[in-house]
Amino acid sequence: MDTMHVAKGTAWKDIPTTIVIFITEHDILKGGEPIYHAERTIRELNGKRFEDDAEIIYVNSTIQDDTPLGLLMQDFYCKDPEKMHSKVLAERARYFKSDEHGVMKMCEIMEKFAKSYAKGEREEGKSEGKALMMRIFKLLQAKTPFASIAEETKVSLDEVRQIAKDYGIAY
Repeated sequence: MDTMHVAKGTAWKDIPTTIVIFITEHDILKGGEPIYHAERTIRELNGKRFEDDAEIIYVNSTIQDDTPLGLLMQDFYCKDPEKMHSKVLAERARYFKSDEHGVMKMCEIMEKFAKSYAKGEREEGKSEGKALMMRIFKLLQAKTPFASIAEETKVSLDEVRQIAKDYGIAY
């Protein structure tokens, strides 16, 4: 990922911290925790931590308690912006669900992606493309990290970023 954001020739010490957050539908690490911080280590150096300023975090979205993280996970599953805890997330969801311009924007985005995804495929492929597009938009509405969207939908990270960029979905 650094290669997409760092110019060639950048000194190692000048590479910014990278944090990748995977919000998972289930507790994939099966530890019962709401959040896991994965660290990279070097086996040949007795497990010494690899100090590369890269962090990987897994969020278990099944834990929807009254902690700030749990409330955010509740919002990610909430369909009604009026019932969301995060005002920022609620406003963005309301825009795409209720505001005339937001709804139009969402329709344009879905149509464009469905056309590009289904291009050259049979009629069944077009239906699948539209369904995939709907899933991507729901994830974008929920402010799901782009990497998680790419992983879940099997669409490239660059394409997810481009969809969000083309239609002004930024977070």
